[in-house]
Amino acid sequence: MQKGGLWDPSFDAPSFLEKTLLPTKAREELDSLEEDQLMGQTVRQLGQALVANCLVLSKLRRWKNSAKKEALKVVKLVQRVKELQTTQQETKALLTKKSKEALELSAKNVELHAEVDRLKEELAKKGKELVQKDELLEKTKEDLTTDVANFYMTGFDDVVAQAPCIYPELDFSQLGLDKIVVDG
Repeated sequence: MQKGGLWDPSFDAPSFLEKTLLPTKAREELDSLEEDQLMGQTVRQLGQALVANCLVLSKLRRWKNSAKKEALKVVKLVQRVKELQTTQQETKALLTKKSKEALELSAKNVELHAEVDRLKEELAKKGKELVQKDELLEKTKEDLTTDVANFYMTGFDDVVAQAPCIYPELDFSQLGLDKIVVDG
């Protein structure tokens, strides 16, 4: 231990503080004061110190209350940030899901357009085939109608030619395909 330190029993703390903390001019002013004046000044300085301490305490309380309010705001903001982060993650997951669905739908749309194009081509091909078949059927119908008419005319001519052999007494000269029997 050092001699003259704070823990030395011979250490004179008041003298040390007076010499160390109090400037020489202030020490001289204090030495010139009477005891009553010294007490008055001490009380006044203690009062000022008390008022200053009260003001400091008041400010500290206001700062503490303000700090509490700010801390509550920060806590609320942190909670809000967490909520927004959760919402962001959920939105991101939903967006990813919807993006996948959109890609799937887009691929399906491409497939459907290809199917529609294929069906249009097939329909056009079938339409052409139907037109060709219709033309063929129309020609076949005309040919068959002509054949039936020819067969009918040939049969009629054969009957008109053969009937006089069976019925020589009748006159078949007035028979014709285009004649209509009236009242007869």
